[in-house]
Amino acid sequence: MMILTMIGKISTTTIRIGFVLILISLISLQARAQQAQEESACTQNLDAARTLFDDGRIHEIPVRLQSCLVSGFTDAEQTEALRLLVLTHIYLEEPTLANQRMLELLKHEHEFQPNPAVDPTEFVLLHQTFRTKPIMNISLKVGTNTMFTQTTLVHGTNNLSITGERGTHPLKFNFNATLGAEIPLSPKFMLAPEFQFSSQTQEFESEVPVVADGNTNFTPDKLVVTRNFSWLKLPVMVQYFFTPGKFNPYFSLGPSFDYLLSASIPGEGNALDLIGLQSIEVPTRDIKEDYKSFNFAVAVGAGIKLKVGEGFVTADLRYNYGILDNVKSGHYYSTESIFDLKLANNQFKSHVLQLTVGYILNVYSPKKLSQ
Repeated sequence: MMILTMIGKISTTTIRIGFVLILISLISLQARAQQAQEESACTQNLDAARTLFDDGRIHEIPVRLQSCLVSGFTDAEQTEALRLLVLTHIYLEEPTLANQRMLELLKHEHEFQPNPAVDPTEFVLLHQTFRTKPIMNISLKVGTNTMFTQTTLVHGTNNLSITGERGTHPLKFNFNATLGAEIPLSPKFMLAPEFQFSSQTQEFESEVPVVADGNTNFTPDKLVVTRNFSWLKLPVMVQYFFTPGKFNPYFSLGPSFDYLLSASIPGEGNALDLIGLQSIEVPTRDIKEDYKSFNFAVAVGAGIKLKVGEGFVTADLRYNYGILDNVKSGHYYSTESIFDLKLANNQFKSHVLQLTVGYILNVYSPKKLSQ
């Protein structure tokens, strides 16, 4: 009996859910049918307005189109309706209304351009009295980078493990993310300031002598130290475009003002003692105090922009040449480095090669230009 009761409750619940779903479907179908009917009526109104325009009964066009301008037109139909209204007010010698409709047209379709082969001269000249180009662009880019280390001064720990060791720096890849703006200076020049977060990895490798067989023989071993840096960068680039259009290759040059957010050595690494290098696990070491907080670089790059929608897909290759040394004076023999890693901090400059991809969105603000 209990099982039958449960089955009955489940069946009742299923029926209710099914009824609600059917009701929702019917309401949705009715809304779609009503929308299609309204769109069909507005399409007919637009066709009628074209006929009125061709017949010279242009004073009837505004009333015919008014209701569908709020809702009912597709995007393409809205563009055509506003174009017809601009022409109507031009021929009716109503300049204020013609300006108003032209502004509405440019706000609706930012990249609208007259067709001189079809549109009358008055329409083309009116369009030229408005600002139609983007006032700026907003860009969002992500990518990868690798750090080149230029050692400018070598320091040692004054013991048998390592003295005056320059070492090598294998390339390691990390990531960066950029939020930027682009402001037109001329048809071929663009000012492009950016906020960029850049995470960089530096690896130091060196063969060092370690004691073997008591104190009589020395054999080489490899010391490997990894340092991670996080930077907030403000590049201020000037871009030069070779052929402005839908496909835009460009060259860029400018300074970069960099602020060090963090510097650390990962928790796992090598320790050096009298019997050789031993892999150890230690807490992540914060070494930010050993490095200068601000740096300055000169950035040079090249890229391409491909028109997609109202913006551009972009790819950018850039090289940042560091001008200042990174290690603070007096912090070459950091306690963390000396006792944990048997390693002194060499003075160095960092240069970074980065590749980014992203999307650039045009920002429009059409307005009537002063005459």
